[in-house]
Amino acid sequence: MKTGRIKTFFKLTAIVLGLALAFFIGRLIFYRLYLGARIKGSIRLEVDGQAVELTKKELKGCTFVKFKEGKADIKVKAEDFGLYTITIADGDLDEKIKLDVMKYNWWDVVKFDLTIKADTEAGKADISGTYSSLNDLAFRESYTVEGEVALIGDVNIRL
Repeated sequence: MKTGRIKTFFKLTAIVLGLALAFFIGRLIFYRLYLGARIKGSIRLEVDGQAVELTKKELKGCTFVKFKEGKADIKVKAEDFGLYTITIADGDLDEKIKLDVMKYNWWDVVKFDLTIKADTEAGKADISGTYSSLNDLAFRESYTVEGEVALIGDVNIRL
């Protein structure tokens, strides 16, 4: 009787450990084999209180732009590690806004959601949003982005 319980216990333990291991290793392998864009995000731009519809013409450094619900959804293939720059050159702004996205390893998938509110009279822009990246174990870490920058010359925003 005890032998049957012990065998059942070991079988269940092996199944649970196997499933946990498959889940954990599956996460690590999935992001390394991922074929989609490795930098994805949405940008909302307001200049002097008016929403600006960003198109492929105003956005440089990204492979895909789709405008919906007041924001530009962008994607960058970004197959290697390093610094990727997305430039916003809107006609309502004299300055270019450069969004620098750093990928610390080749398999990272970066996601962000930014709102940029530019006030040309005050010469400043308020930036708010979120940014997330994968850690070494393929779990997503999220950060809050908030700040104010002066609109003097080209503006760099570093994520």
